[in-house]
Amino acid sequence: YKGAELTKFRESLLQKRLFVKRIPSFWTDVDLLNFFKAYGEIDSAYIVYDKATKKSRQFGYVVTASVELADTLAGIGTFERKDGQLIVQKHQE
Repeated sequence: YKGAELTKFRESLLQKRLFVKRIPSFWTDVDLLNFFKAYGEIDSAYIVYDKATKKSRQFGYVVTASVELADTLAGIGTFERKDGQLIVQKHQE
């Protein structure tokens, strides 16, 4: 990608990227991915870890396959789980 193509690709990616917080500390990237796959097609999911301690910072990102799915999940906002809640927001730069 170059120039305008790169800008368009980046904007599309950001529209499909979700910020997820309150992720259980024992979850892995696969757990996060599998949780959201129940709602539709997910391109990727990852949890952010502290570089020094290697422990989960209990937030991460999910990239959906479509802007519509990202909007739907962000619209739900709070996902109740037996071990707590996941909070989902559209990614803000």
